[in-house]
Amino acid sequence: TDRSRGLGDVYKRQDQVIKIWIKTHMYWHESIRITDWFYIYFTENNGMAFGMEIFGKLFLTTFRIVAVGLIIWYLAKIVKQNYKTGYIVCISLILAGAIGNIIDSVFYGVVFNESTHSTIASFVPVGEGYSEWLHGKVVDMFYFPIIETNWPEWIPGIGGEHFIFFSPIFNFADAAIFHIVAINDVLVIGKIGIVIGIQENGPCHMFCLLKSMCQVIGVIVSLDYRVINAGIRDPDPCNDIRIDLF
Repeated sequence: TDRSRGLGDVYKRQDQVIKIWIKTHMYWHESIRITDWFYIYFTENNGMAFGMEIFGKLFLTTFRIVAVGLIIWYLAKIVKQNYKTGYIVCISLILAGAIGNIIDSVFYGVVFNESTHSTIASFVPVGEGYSEWLHGKVVDMFYFPIIETNWPEWIPGIGGEHFIFFSPIFNFADAAIFHIVAINDVLVIGKIGIVIGIQENGPCHMFCLLKSMCQVIGVIVSLDYRVINAGIRDPDPCNDIRIDLF
C-alpha cells in the first residue's frame, strides 16, 4: 500500500541520513556520550556473519541483493492478495532495513575515503573510495551499555570477567528489522504459547520462513554484535561477536 511504502521510504532515508552524518563527522571508534547507558559510537563492519570470511564480502552482498529481490516479490504478492495492513507494514520495514544496509555495502566503498582514528571520511569522486563496488562497510553507531559490571568470581569459566549488557552496536536499519522481529515473536508466542516451527498456512508462513533462514544461515537480517571488552572508555575492536542477518 502507499502508506507502507511511504513508511519504508522514511526509514531508508533516515537510516542513510544518520549514517552519512556519522561517517562525515566522526573519527573511527570515536564516541559521543549521551547518557551513562547510551553512546553514539562510530564503528564499521564487513557484514560477515559471526565475523567469518568463508565466502567473502562479494558473495554476501550478492546474496543480500537476491534476498531483497525475494522480499520485494513477496511484498507485491501479499499486497495484491489484500493482506492486513499491519502485516504489510511489517514486511515493508524489514525490506527498508535490509535495503539500508545493502546501500552501505554497494556504494560506500566507492564514494567515501576510509575512516580512521585520525581521519574523518568525506565524499570522493566515484571510484576513488576506500574499496570497490559491492565491498563497502556497514556503518553502525548506537551503543547501549545499560549494565556494566564484572561476573561474580564464583561463576565457573567467566568469573571475574567484564560484562556489558547491552553490548551490540547497531544502526537504524538494524533497529527497524529487530523491532519487527521482536513484535512478531511477541504476537506469535502470545497466540500459540510457543513457536515450534513454520506455520503451514496464513500470513506468517513467509515471515517465519525468513526468520528460520536467519537462524540457520545467519545472513538475512543485520544485527551487528560487537563486544567491547573494557567498555566504551577502552574499547577493544578485535573482540567481535557477530550475528549478521541481512
